[in-house]
Amino acid sequence: SGAQPGPSPASAPPEAWRAPTGWFSRAQPVVARGLVFFGGFSLGGRQSVIEALDSGRGGVRWQTTAPVGWAEIPDSPALAGDLLFAPVQAPVSGVMAMVAWTGQPVWFAPFGFTSVTAPAVDGDAVFVAGWGVRNPRSGGLEDSVGSVFALDQSTGRERWRFVDGARFGPLAVGRDMIYVSSNRGLYALARNSGQKRWQARFTPLPGNTPVSAGDAVVLAGTDITTGATGVYALDAATGALRWRVDLDVSLSVGLGTAVVGDTVYVT
Repeated sequence: SGAQPGPSPASAPPEAWRAPTGWFSRAQPVVARGLVFFGGFSLGGRQSVIEALDSGRGGVRWQTTAPVGWAEIPDSPALAGDLLFAPVQAPVSGVMAMVAWTGQPVWFAPFGFTSVTAPAVDGDAVFVAGWGVRNPRSGGLEDSVGSVFALDQSTGRERWRFVDGARFGPLAVGRDMIYVSSNRGLYALARNSGQKRWQARFTPLPGNTPVSAGDAVVLAGTDITTGATGVYALDAATGALRWRVDLDVSLSVGLGTAVVGDTVYVT
């Protein structure tokens, strides 16, 4: 549920195990069926790695490298059934699928962008967003193009893509919509076709994900028209603002938002 009812530990918890990897990772791990899945890249050889550890003892079950060079695993993988889906960020970025219990590669779907978000899986589809700069030599902040993709889980075949002049960030999957953060506000796309339904002026901070909560979308971030920071609840179907709580504190990357029952928690 994301809620800790307490009581808090009486003393500092002991360390159960530690597993040195020899490589760097920023991604939050995924824990399922007795395994811990996470990714990163080698600081020396720039060799990106996906690894599975035994959650009880920390022993390495398997390691798998990315299929392209100069790559890293920038964000958390996603698990659906027997398949693990990992974002691969490289000169040719994409999504890599592998058997979760063995690490055996199944497919790699490149899509030509240099930045990629954590994939989200639901039903039989994988949803992922990315962006790149049209003219890298210009270095212009607004000279970017982004895309949101829906892929078939079993084959990696592209079902649809949505392209716009935005730097897309992490996404959330709702019942009928995909909600995507960006530097141009929050986008809502039809889940089955990728068609844009609405675009709001509120967006999560970079690296943060909107939360789909029933008939609402909740996010902690900014109003791109005024620069104000706060917590915003939008109507999931129309994007209309339902309520807002302005925050005087400085919000930063690494922010977390969760919805449990009727309560919104924001770090």
